[in-house]
Amino acid sequence: MLARTSLTLSYLFLLISITACSDEQNAEATETVAVEASAPSSGSTQPDIPSSPTVLEFANAETLFVADSARGTIVAYTLPESSQSTAQPAAWNLLDLDALLIDELGAAPRGIKYHDLAVHPKTQEAYISLSASVGGQAQSMVVAVTREGAATQVDLESLPSQQFILQNPADDGVSFWRDIPAASFTVTDLDYK
Repeated sequence: MLARTSLTLSYLFLLISITACSDEQNAEATETVAVEASAPSSGSTQPDIPSSPTVLEFANAETLFVADSARGTIVAYTLPESSQSTAQPAAWNLLDLDALLIDELGAAPRGIKYHDLAVHPKTQEAYISLSASVGGQAQSMVVAVTREGAATQVDLESLPSQQFILQNPADDGVSFWRDIPAASFTVTDLDYK
């Protein structure tokens, strides 16, 4: 499965929306750019763990793409096969997701920043990329949440993966709104076709 994902991900194109602001001229320009990911990295002895998982996309029930804007990478993870039958799409009505995640992760109140959400095509679980203040340190992670309100951190380190490095990602030499590095907007969306 990972080989097929590797082959198809080689042709994955990303739309990156870059907004450039000039304090001197107070002007804005928006540009949409298609960037092709390079061939997968190989030979790494360390797992491909994103330092800042921002954008999520499911290719299918077994493959989750996680974009890491800070590192300029996209990692394709092979998820274990779910024993659950295909859940029918239904409305979610979880009240106080923050409290649930604070309890489950041991995060500080008001210490959670949400980045993206993708729904698993088979189980209908919500996979959420977020940053949380845990034990006084910022941690980035992906969490799976069920409709019933059960939340678990996805152990990305234990999953088979392939990392793709983006060519010419944004660097931190430019900031938006004075203090947000341009690199944090390297990947703003993924679309798997």
